[in-house]
Amino acid sequence: MNPLQPGDAFAGYTIERLLSEDGMREVYLARDPRLPHRDALTIFAAPLTDDDQFRARLDREAGLVSRLRHPVIAGISDRGESDGRLWIASEYIDGPDLAAVARSGPMPHEQVAQVIGQVADALDAAGALGLVHGTVAPATIRLAPGGHARLTGFGIAHAQPATDTALFSSPERLQQQATDTRSDQYSLACTAFLLLTGTAPYGATAEVARAHIHEPVPSISARRPGLPTALDAVFQRALAKNPADRYPSSREFAADLQRALSAPTQPPPPAAPPKRRSRKRLAIILGAIALVSVLIVAGGVYVVRTYINPPTVTASDDAADLTKDPVGTPLPSLDDKPSTVKWEFTVPGEDSDVPVPIGGTRDYALFTTGDYLADTTVLHIVDAETGKSVRDLTFPGPGGIGACENFQTPNTVVCRVDASTFATIDLTTGTVHRFTGPESGDISVTGDVVFIGNDEKTGSAYDITGRKLWSSSGRLDFMPPPGSPVVGQTDGTVFTVRDIKTGDAVYTRDTSKSVDGHHIVNFHWAPFLSGFAVKILGRDQVELFDAAGKRTAVAEEGWLPVEYSPSSHNGQPAATPLPVLVNEKGSRTATFHPGTGEPAVTVSLMYPAQFIKGAVGTRIVVSYRATSLEAPKVGKNGTAFQWFDAYEAKSGALSLGVPTVLGTDGTTIVVDDDDDRVKAYGPDSGTEAWTIRTRGEVVGGGGRVYDANRRVI
Repeated sequence: MNPLQPGDAFAGYTIERLLSEDGMREVYLARDPRLPHRDALTIFAAPLTDDDQFRARLDREAGLVSRLRHPVIAGISDRGESDGRLWIASEYIDGPDLAAVARSGPMPHEQVAQVIGQVADALDAAGALGLVHGTVAPATIRLAPGGHARLTGFGIAHAQPATDTALFSSPERLQQQATDTRSDQYSLACTAFLLLTGTAPYGATAEVARAHIHEPVPSISARRPGLPTALDAVFQRALAKNPADRYPSSREFAADLQRALSAPTQPPPPAAPPKRRSRKRLAIILGAIALVSVLIVAGGVYVVRTYINPPTVTASDDAADLTKDPVGTPLPSLDDKPSTVKWEFTVPGEDSDVPVPIGGTRDYALFTTGDYLADTTVLHIVDAETGKSVRDLTFPGPGGIGACENFQTPNTVVCRVDASTFATIDLTTGTVHRFTGPESGDISVTGDVVFIGNDEKTGSAYDITGRKLWSSSGRLDFMPPPGSPVVGQTDGTVFTVRDIKTGDAVYTRDTSKSVDGHHIVNFHWAPFLSGFAVKILGRDQVELFDAAGKRTAVAEEGWLPVEYSPSSHNGQPAATPLPVLVNEKGSRTATFHPGTGEPAVTVSLMYPAQFIKGAVGTRIVVSYRATSLEAPKVGKNGTAFQWFDAYEAKSGALSLGVPTVLGTDGTTIVVDDDDDRVKAYGPDSGTEAWTIRTRGEVVGGGGRVYDANRRVI
């Protein structure tokens, strides 16, 4: 049976989209035929229908889950057989799984303790009924709105191939021995290990099963220095080879984990014997310490925060040979803080809605009025210099107009106008071309082509008139960043990089085969403005390609492409001017010369960069995990942000919030912080040049910045 398509019917359900698939099952998001909600519909492979043991186990476990009412466990609503295939419908949890969350690095300790505690309680409640999950893993734990853990996969997990969950499987399960709730405890401990360190206990190797069965339990405090040493004893017990040596219950494991996470961290190494210093030298040293220490007064408690090893940035000789290729339209001069707003746009009428900014070009600003309850929504096209209304475009039906993105052709944009309808608009003439695209799709524009992806699963490319150019034939690896010349997709076996404009394959790799005797267990790649970088685990090198798929250079060993941050309400970070790679040794992040494969500009952070958060002009913003002792500015979730220039030895830290990069004048960079402020940094430090308060949605576009219904830059 071929995969079902959106709109197809199965067992009375209406298929909306494919969520996941493997050799044993397909999982779809589907509308319930009787109730006004959506379910996760799992359809098992045809051979399992004739497997009497599987059918009996499915009936037994589904029956037990339906009796188990637990707030953490995703419930089962129905099951049956249709078209010769068994199926089961379960609660759909609209939120990321922990596998996706963990890709951004270790989670905060408090969140790990909370999530593991919630799942542990669910596993023990299921175990009291004799129900074993079987494949507890980050991919089966989702975060519902509000951050609460939800455990999926009960009643269907045993159909998943062991190779997909070997990283988190207990020794007894891997050896096909009898399992009980202590096997689930082992898997939960492996999950906690990953969340705290960013890596699974035994890594992603072809020998992972042997390691689970025979290798000693690794020291978690050694894997990630800075974690409390008390955690070692907790994981030694929860990951014991013999189930009898583990905790009696998962709740007890979770309780010990929480206590250990509250314990002191590793002590610093013994200090060298003090040397005698002159009074003058001592005064100099104390003064230097004062410069890098901050005294915080909170609730009568004084904390001295000392920053060690601040980031450094260097440029190589190769950087001087590169022609600068800036990203986006530059902002006006940011040398001085804007003292007044440029203008304020209002819609005539006593009861008119407040306009919301959704984009802009060099000549026009775009605002919208009308929300999800309105009969119509209106796109207001405003002169960017004067703030005067140019024209209004009305779109029927509720839904609100989504963010608009700019084509290369001046003053022409593409906007989402409802869940599955998009429009390309000539702002000068008001000409509109409407077309249907993926529902709730994200928009990414390169030149005069827009690529629209649906939940990063499938996508299609359209020209400036809305004519479809091509559609992906496989699952998207991720949404291409704006400006990317290529898009990546996989059919589960072959990974393909395609020209974003034509859909032609420019690079393919069979990821099911081995390379140099090493099995490929993962695949890393990332695009940049003029090409893409690829690394295959098992071959310790990064290959650089131009947009046509011609290999131009090979980077030295030890580097890995940095991923782009997922899209947010303000869109995705744009493609970087040069390839950006990270080397965990020394926590170096660097741009590379695409013709020589040598680093151009290198910034050394305390921890490896995790995501590219923004690219404007020649500046690149990256995020990384850190603590208050390791970075100048660290947010509550342990994430720090650093900008650096792609071509010059310039760098600086950003503020404690989660910044959205708005633009640059080529010297100073401007970001929208998450504390109702726009902040300017630069040109070569982490000191804020100036700050202005905001009062609403902040959007950058066309070399301008809009705050609510005002132009502020």
